Amino acid sequence: MGVGLSLGVLYLKYAHLTVLRNILGGVAATAAGLLIATGIRLLMPHRSRPAALLFAALAFGLMAFTKLPLLVILFSLVPLSIAVAGIENARAR
Repeated sequence: MGVGLSLGVLYLKYAHLTVLRNILGGVAATAAGLLIATGIRLLMPHRSRPAALLFAALAFGLMAFTKLPLLVILFSLVPLSIAVAGIENARAR
């Protein structure tokens, strides 16, 4: 936590530097790519389940196109996806 706070203070002090803004832009793009790759890797075991693909696409679409915060999307989609998974499991029995 101390490292993050120190970096934040340094960023605020040197935020006017174009080089620093370019570096942070590259780091942000890398982090976004890693997040997408991790999401795809986590979805792979569930690719035969249409509901899982639907909820993944819905979450991605809501984040990408409506610009809603991640927590809002998670708090709305997680209960729905759990309910749908429960219904699917009940039908399979």
